[in-house]
Amino acid sequence: MENLTSSQIQAPIKTALSPDERAIWEHVETANGDAVISGFQLAGQASERLQLLGVLAVQNSGQTQAALKLMDQLPDQLGPVYRLWQRAEFQIAARRESSLMLSLEQTLRVEELAPLASSRDPVERLVLARAELALGLSHLQDSEYDAATTLFEASAANMRAIDCESGLAVALTETGKVHAWRGRLQTAQANLLEALSIWQMLNGGQADAVWHEIGASLLDSGRGELAAGILERAFERNRSERTRHAWIRALISAASWDDAEAVAGEALKSEQATNHDLMQANAARPDRYRENMLLRELGMIAAQRALADPQSSESEARTTALDYLNQAIEVFGGKTDPKIPAYTQWIGALDQHSRTPSDGDGATGEISFAQIRLVQLELLIQSFNAPAEAAIGFSKVAEVFSRRSEPVLEIEAREQSAQARLRAKETRQATRQLHLALRVAVERGLQEKAGMLRARMLELVKFGPRKAFAIDGYLPVRVIRSDGLHMIAAAVDVVDGRQTTIHRFELPGDVDKSDADEKLKALETISGLGRGHPGLPRVLFSEVRQSTTDQSAMFLVTEYIEGQLLTEYMTVDPGNVRAGVRVIRDLSEAIQLLHNIGITACRPSAGNVMIEMGDNPVFWDLSPFQAPGKADSKPDVVYLADILVNWITGGKGAPKKGMLDIFSGRFPYNSLLNAVSRDAVDPGLVQLLNDVLDQSGSSPMTPGHFAAQLQTFV
Repeated sequence: MENLTSSQIQAPIKTALSPDERAIWEHVETANGDAVISGFQLAGQASERLQLLGVLAVQNSGQTQAALKLMDQLPDQLGPVYRLWQRAEFQIAARRESSLMLSLEQTLRVEELAPLASSRDPVERLVLARAELALGLSHLQDSEYDAATTLFEASAANMRAIDCESGLAVALTETGKVHAWRGRLQTAQANLLEALSIWQMLNGGQADAVWHEIGASLLDSGRGELAAGILERAFERNRSERTRHAWIRALISAASWDDAEAVAGEALKSEQATNHDLMQANAARPDRYRENMLLRELGMIAAQRALADPQSSESEARTTALDYLNQAIEVFGGKTDPKIPAYTQWIGALDQHSRTPSDGDGATGEISFAQIRLVQLELLIQSFNAPAEAAIGFSKVAEVFSRRSEPVLEIEAREQSAQARLRAKETRQATRQLHLALRVAVERGLQEKAGMLRARMLELVKFGPRKAFAIDGYLPVRVIRSDGLHMIAAAVDVVDGRQTTIHRFELPGDVDKSDADEKLKALETISGLGRGHPGLPRVLFSEVRQSTTDQSAMFLVTEYIEGQLLTEYMTVDPGNVRAGVRVIRDLSEAIQLLHNIGITACRPSAGNVMIEMGDNPVFWDLSPFQAPGKADSKPDVVYLADILVNWITGGKGAPKKGMLDIFSGRFPYNSLLNAVSRDAVDPGLVQLLNDVLDQSGSSPMTPGHFAAQLQTFV
């Protein structure tokens, strides 16, 4: 099937419309739904195409309910293309109107669009573009962002090809919103600004809606102060409660507590007055969702301001926040007893929450966004008296927001967890939460937020033994090993958030500084070899740092190797000859590379080798390596043979005499023969190990030669 590109079409849709249809098309482009509703009678007086163009004009104006009424007047029997168009418009309306539910039969499928993909007819390309938009919105609702982005971009390309400016602006806006949610601020704003320029020429009201999205994209990228300014001006023009709520969130993000409290308080009074009037008029029970969210925001403001200000009265702040919490719970129909808040009904659901929830009332057992935020507020209040328990709750909230792909809210929850951990004097766990937040900020391109997180993390280095590992650009998270002159810590690269390992070597005063420099240069050379051979780590940074005393320290930062130490790995399957031979062969090859650059005394041991996933051995601890030219009385191949014999014998170690003599029966039966039977080990391997361990009267075998010999037994 031919699949045309937009450049192959380039036929303005106006050329395919009748004079009556062109009149409606002007309303489509300018999003003038009122003109269609007041002056255009659909039922029985217009063609299918004219009726659907009227629906599109009303949809573009944002009047979803009116568009649905017009769709009800369409004939039952429509042609295939127009039936597809009607279903697309209904699916778009259902995405915007939460009360509408689509059945599986009503939902469009991508294969239904295939017949239109090769059409050159501009109207059919319009139908295709609207169907792509509808499908994209459905994928977006299911958090399938790649699929949604592809469909939105295809819709924009088709709209551009038929010269439908309003359709292009709608598709660009949706594309920009997805990029903003994914932390791609520059791409998001490029799309949103193009949409803004189109709507400014066609319809100023729609341009105001795009300003809201630009402000929201800045908020999603962690730039709360700038977002607050844009959203304030957008609210002054559109008076939208959605924009006001985003403005409040931006003020909270910017820590502008007084302004946030004032805006939220004014909004709450207005919302409560409206709800009161509705109840007095005996109208249907008002939707109190906005009232609930505003109470939650005011509680958040009170709690966070108190936690951020050490001079504030905790008891007074907690009382204020708790009062807002209980009012919000009352709106949900929950209990107001502060000892048994309604949030306890929902917090357990955080563990099971695996899909994007609706913003319903939670009656189905599914925890809603509003309920999650109420949990978050209660946790803030709880963090005054039980910070460690609150921190665990915040971590669960962060995981929910992670699954919902809401990076800004996930980072907020991680920061709250870290703050609670610090109140509980659990610095290591606080650092862990900030590290997770930093990774999200880096992955989503939230540069300003990432910078703030780095600064906070570096402050924590002042605590505990990790201060010994302080290096510019790397944050020690936990000490892994500390034995004498050598210490190792897991760390985070504060630029990109990736995990690393910091090695600190204490150099006694009697150590020749030139030897340290030579060793450092040799270890830096490993950087060129690292991952050129899988047995060597990648070196990221190295430095010899002088101190005011006789001692100085050498720092080495390598990539983080995750796995199991060889000492532990060997105990899992002791006596596994093939596994042991393969590991020692790989290590021998890596050591030969080090010998080639002059590091001839590596002194390998099972304690400085890590087995990665996939059973790949890597030299994790480089401290035993000697400077180039420095020799060791025991050749490296002997160290390697010792490891292999320990593995084969289940930890009994190499005998003082040659192994060959033991296996040939010259010595009495002993524990070594109990551990290994004659059938378990190839006699050729026994001979090879005997030759390596018995170095008398010959030059040591090179690691490379040893690796080649071991290959026979893999």
